[in-house]
Amino acid sequence: MDSDLHRIFGKTDAGRQALATRERSAMSVKARMALVMINGRDDLRALRASLGPDADAALNELLRAGLIAPLTSPAPLTVPAPLTVPAPLTVPAPLTVPAPLTAPAPLTPAQNPRPAPAPHQADSQEKLFALQRQALACLRPHFGPDVVTIAQPLVSAATLQAFAAGLDPIERQLAVYVGKKQAARILAPLRIPGS
Repeated sequence: MDSDLHRIFGKTDAGRQALATRERSAMSVKARMALVMINGRDDLRALRASLGPDADAALNELLRAGLIAPLTSPAPLTVPAPLTVPAPLTVPAPLTVPAPLTAPAPLTPAQNPRPAPAPHQADSQEKLFALQRQALACLRPHFGPDVVTIAQPLVSAATLQAFAAGLDPIERQLAVYVGKKQAARILAPLRIPGS
């Protein structure tokens, strides 16, 4: 793999399915971590920096299993569409009433009777994968090669709630080395608001 340090890998449908179903039958922990880290934008050099000395073995394992494939160009960055707030409704004045009616005050979000739309399953899975990659990158400087063992609850989390629950024990462990306040600061970007 040394011949092409700028090669970019992406997950195949089988790779995405293996992550979504938590399939780990024949996959090593390092290979699963590599599969989580592969995002279709980072090249081989970046993956080696993130995964450490076992990167080539893990990538070869994933290639042989058909869970990743080399891409010809990086995956496009996806930017979520901005949220739009609907304009307040106005009630037109009836023609038969001599004085015009006034429109009711617009509903505030707390008064809005419509529930917020549920997040799309694929969006929450992508967010989970992004948080798992970010966690590994964030914890690697503090735990070095042991990051695979330490971050296992985060890497194996199937939902955002399970990921959030896995942060507390890791924060306690990190606090032993850097103190409670610094551990909270380090893990703050990984916290999901409202969890």
